[in-house]
Amino acid sequence: MKTEIAANLPQKKKKSKLLLIMLIFTGVMLLSTVVLAYITLRYDCAYRGVYVGSLDVSGMSRTEIFEQLESMYTIPASGLEITLKTDLAELKASYPDLGVIYDIDAAADKAFSIGRRGSIFERLYDIARAAVSGISVGVQQSYDESKIDEFVSDFSEMAFQQVMEGALLISDENIVIKSGRHGEAVDKAEVKSLVIDMIKNGRGEVIRPNVIITETTRFNASDVYDSIVCSPENAYYKMENDSLVLVPHKMGRTIDRAELEQIIAEHNTTENTERLLPVSYVMPEVTSGAAVSMLFRDELARYSTPFETRTQNEKNRMHNIALASSKYHNYILMPGEEFSFNKVVGSRNEKTGYKSAHVFINGRVEDGIGGGICQAVSTLYNAVLLSDLEVVERKNHSFIVTYVPLGQDATAYYGGTDLRFINNTGWPIKILSWVEDNQVHVVFMGTNTNPEKTVIISTKTLSRTRYKTKYVDDPTLPVGTVKKSQYGTDGYVVETYKTVKIGGKVVSQAKLHTSRYNACNEEFLVGILRPDGTLAKGLAAQMANKAASPAPTNTDAANTPETSGNDQEPAGTPANDTSIREPSGDATNTGGSSGTDADIPGTSGSDPDMPGTSDDGPGIPGPSEDSSDTVVPSGDTTVPSGDATEPSGGTQDQ
Repeated sequence: MKTEIAANLPQKKKKSKLLLIMLIFTGVMLLSTVVLAYITLRYDCAYRGVYVGSLDVSGMSRTEIFEQLESMYTIPASGLEITLKTDLAELKASYPDLGVIYDIDAAADKAFSIGRRGSIFERLYDIARAAVSGISVGVQQSYDESKIDEFVSDFSEMAFQQVMEGALLISDENIVIKSGRHGEAVDKAEVKSLVIDMIKNGRGEVIRPNVIITETTRFNASDVYDSIVCSPENAYYKMENDSLVLVPHKMGRTIDRAELEQIIAEHNTTENTERLLPVSYVMPEVTSGAAVSMLFRDELARYSTPFETRTQNEKNRMHNIALASSKYHNYILMPGEEFSFNKVVGSRNEKTGYKSAHVFINGRVEDGIGGGICQAVSTLYNAVLLSDLEVVERKNHSFIVTYVPLGQDATAYYGGTDLRFINNTGWPIKILSWVEDNQVHVVFMGTNTNPEKTVIISTKTLSRTRYKTKYVDDPTLPVGTVKKSQYGTDGYVVETYKTVKIGGKVVSQAKLHTSRYNACNEEFLVGILRPDGTLAKGLAAQMANKAASPAPTNTDAANTPETSGNDQEPAGTPANDTSIREPSGDATNTGGSSGTDADIPGTSGSDPDMPGTSDDGPGIPGPSEDSSDTVVPSGDTTVPSGDATEPSGGTQDQ
């Protein structure tokens, strides 16, 4: 038993000794750890395993870390440049230009702070982790985006090339074909992205962005041919804002199509090149210079008709004629334009300045506003005929007038009958019209493209109707007084012809119209007032019967009163009974004539019974102009000079 106890005592001592040793060792180790931790925590440099980017800063002070980072980032970055480049443009910018900054101060602080922040255990953990696996700190990089945008924008403008299309340069001297130039551009967003990527990678290199190409349109040979080839165009005039404007001539051009196609095929492969095309030019007949010299160069026609101014009625007629003709004095009638007398002259009444003068109304002479207008119309019409213009509307008077030949008169009244004609000459016509020396004159100034052309106006009388003589009892006149109150004129049917000759050779003959004139009855007022105030009715009938009685056989034919009645000559009157009416007064023209034309059948000779223009009575008797002399009617064919201005129904010219 004692032996066992003795044997166990050494073993217990051994365990106690081992425990003591372990305790001592643990204590030493703890003390060593504490000492080591203390020493570690008191370390004034970056701990082992700390990196800034790829730089190992272990054992470096903060100042040393900053200096290393400055030499590694800041200094190299200040010399870095980014170059943007295309074939057209190149632009450089340094990192400082773009506002690139590396925050090395913050990076140094962060690297140096590892193992120095937090609790003791956190610090020791970070120190241990850095030592075992390493801890890396990045260098924060920044840039100024507005500066990058400005850099990219400037480059984009430099790299931009506007596409320039080819051109066909046409002039009156030559035609040049000029090839175009392609366009170039860059995508700003793409370029900016490339710049930022390079900054983030810390590189300074040349960036070649993608270039967007815009090709120029190629010439089409057929289109070019159509643009070149054209017929010559004469210069002409047009009316703008009441002024004549010259439209310049255009040259005609021709070119060989096959040769042009070959030139275009070659030219489409080039850029910024010019080539003179082999074009032939054709001069127009009328150039701009010629048009200027030809405008209103020639007198196409001139026509004048006379009037008298002895009485107040005749003076009023002159006033009306002058006023109406002044409305179209210097009037310019463009080619193809229609002239309307009523439209140009306007309304004829007292408000527009017209005076009262004798007119025919319902077969009688009456006073009416605007008397004399038809003489202006007829004078204008004859100038139209001699100018060979196209007549659209014309109507003859109801009764004959004496200031123009039969069949060559025209009437107009506002709101009804009109004189209308068209300028068919191809050139502007200036109408001149004025009153001078008891005549109204009309001259057409234009361009006579055929100086050998003449126009002849002739007339043929188909029939003649004698006027009747009427006697009317007048209770205001004393017995034995006979007063002519209405002049008589015969009625006629007249055809009017126009003959056009060139170089003396007839090129055309045409009937213009048939004019039908009514007979205007002659009227006498027979006095039936006796001295005692009673009336001797029936004296007018007695005088009418006496005038109708056969003349004595021994009376000279020259003194025999002409029997009034309704004798009408047939349309088949022999040639020597037909009449050619010459213009009354001074009727002349440079492009034609009015008178006998032997080429018109049946228009030669004259009718001795037809009242000639020399018998024109200057004034139609009015109430204040009548003679009170006793007269015996003898079929007098004196013709009044007033206007027969009314259409059937009695409406007069206004």
